[in-house]
Amino acid sequence: MSPESAMDSSSASAPDPAGSTLPASGMPDPANIITVAFEDMPGSENLEIGNQVYLTTPYGQQFPVKVVDKDKETITFDANHEMAGKELNFKIELLSAE
Repeated sequence: MSPESAMDSSSASAPDPAGSTLPASGMPDPANIITVAFEDMPGSENLEIGNQVYLTTPYGQQFPVKVVDKDKETITFDANHEMAGKELNFKIELLSAE
């Protein structure tokens, strides 16, 4: 190969960006699945699976939950972070280093 063809950038391909996978927010915790009887939470019978609402702790702190199940007598909420158990995929391309 001649020095000229070795310097020809049109024949060279750009390197692929480096990839990395990280856990987003930890694994789901089964203790964060909350099932409540409708009689203990008036109005909850009107919620639908997939609704996102806020519940309140006995200390007044609100936290987000998602309705994941519902039957004739109870409703089940998932208080895990919405990204729990999911992975984040990154592609990183280093453009320069000084």
